[in-house]
Amino acid sequence: MKKETIIAVLTAEGIKAQNGAFTLAEDREVQIIVRAGETLTVSRIVRVEAAEDYMAFENNRSERFFFDYDSIVGIRMNRAQVERSAGFGR
Repeated sequence: MKKETIIAVLTAEGIKAQNGAFTLAEDREVQIIVRAGETLTVSRIVRVEAAEDYMAFENNRSERFFFDYDSIVGIRMNRAQVERSAGFGR
C-alpha cells in the first residue's frame, strides 16, 4: 500500500496524527496485514508512525514492528468490545 493510502484510511476512521504518529483510542482494534515472505498479521496495534520509507507499528505489549510500504497489504479496523458494568460487581 502507498503511504498516502494508509494515512487516508486512518484519517477516514477518525484517527488523528499527533506529533507525527497516530495513537489509537482504547475502543479501537487495528490489525496490519503484511507480506514478508508469507502473510503475517500484526494485531492489537495502539500506535502507528509514518516515516519516509517505512511504517512503525506498536502493539499493546509495546512491541514495535517496522515494515516498508510495499510489504503492507491490508489494514483491518473495528471497534473493540468494551465491557460495561451497571455498577453491580461481584
